[in-house]
Amino acid sequence: MKRIRPWLVFLTLQLISIAAVWFFSTEVQRTGYLAWFGIEPDQLESLESDLLDIRGFPRYAARSEVDPIFQCKPKTRPINSVKQNGVYKWVDAKGKMHFSDRPPVGTETENLSRRYSSRLKYFTVDVRNRGGTLPAYMKDHLSSDTRQIFSILSQALNIKQLRQVDLQVHVFDNKGTFNQFKRQIAPSLGNNISGFYNPGHNLAAVMRQKSDESTFSTARHEAAHVIISGLFGYVPTWFTEGIAEYFEQMSISGQLKTIQPNQHWIKLLHSQHRKRQLMFLSEYFQYDRQSWRSKDQSTMYAMAWSLTYFLMSSKEGKNLLNRFMTELADEPCSSLDSAQFFARNYRGGLQRLDQDWKRWLVAGDHSSHRY
Repeated sequence: MKRIRPWLVFLTLQLISIAAVWFFSTEVQRTGYLAWFGIEPDQLESLESDLLDIRGFPRYAARSEVDPIFQCKPKTRPINSVKQNGVYKWVDAKGKMHFSDRPPVGTETENLSRRYSSRLKYFTVDVRNRGGTLPAYMKDHLSSDTRQIFSILSQALNIKQLRQVDLQVHVFDNKGTFNQFKRQIAPSLGNNISGFYNPGHNLAAVMRQKSDESTFSTARHEAAHVIISGLFGYVPTWFTEGIAEYFEQMSISGQLKTIQPNQHWIKLLHSQHRKRQLMFLSEYFQYDRQSWRSKDQSTMYAMAWSLTYFLMSSKEGKNLLNRFMTELADEPCSSLDSAQFFARNYRGGLQRLDQDWKRWLVAGDHSSHRY
C-alpha cells in the first residue's frame, strides 16, 4: 500500500477550502477575488454568468447614475414637432400579436398609421436590444412600460408645460458589452450595477437579469429618471428618485396600470419611526445631491418613495405635485427649495406635512394605485 504524501493532502484541503469560500460568496465578493488575479468580470463569456441576479443585495445598490451637469434647458422639442411614423399590427408564427413602426418582411400586416396619426407628440422611445439572446417580447414590453410612465405623468398629474422627450433604452445580455458601453457613457461608475441613466444623452442602460421582471423594473426606474430630466432638467434628488422608485413597482394588464406599494420601504420607515429614529422632512429636504448620496441609502430611497407614494394617494397630493412640477418647469435654471415650497403650499405647512406623512406610514391606506 502506497503512502499518501503529505503535500498532496495539504493541496487537496486547500482546493476544498477555496471551493467552499467561492460557493458561499456573493457576486460582489467573487468579483473582488477575481480582481486579485487581474481578471475582469467582462472577461467571463458564458451567458449564465452574464445574467445578473440582484436578489442578494438591495436593488438600489445595483443601479447608478451619471451626476448631470446643471442643465437649464433640457434636450426637448415642442409637442407640435411631429414626424409621423408608421404603425403596423402583425401576428407571429406562435399567434402572438405585435405592433411596430415598420412592417416585418414576409409577414402579413395591418397598417394602422392613419388611425394613430396625431398633430401632437409628447414622447418618443427607442428600445435597443444590445445582444443576440434577448427575446423579441422584451423590446415591446419595455416600449409599453416607458410610454405608460409618461402617460401617467402627463395625464394623472395634468402637466401643462409638456415638452417632447426622446428616450433611448439600451438592454444588454452580456456583461462585457454592458461594461464597455458604461465606460464610454459613464466612466466614473463602478462595477456590479444593473442599470444607469445619463440625462445628457437622454438614455437609460440596463443589463438583463435572471428575472425578466427585475430587468423591466430596473428599466422603468432608469427611464423615469430620463423622462424627469428631459421635462425639467435639474430637480431635487428626492423627487427624481421618488418618481423612479414609484414607477419601478408598476405592472400593466390590458388598459389597467397598477402601481404596488413598496412594503420593504414601509417596514423600514415604520421601524425607524417606532424607534424615534426617522428624520424630519425639514432635515431631509436640506440635502443636496452629493450629501444625499453620502447618507444611508436605504433610508434616503425609502423616504423618497414614501413621500411620492403618499402624495400620489390623494387628489390634494397630486395637485401639490403638479404645482411642484409647474414651478420646476417655469424656472428650470433655479434650484427649487423643497422645504420652502411645502411650507408655502401644503395645508398647515411643512410641519403638518411631516405629521401627516408619518401618520400615513404607521396607519394609513397603503393600497395599490390604479390608472
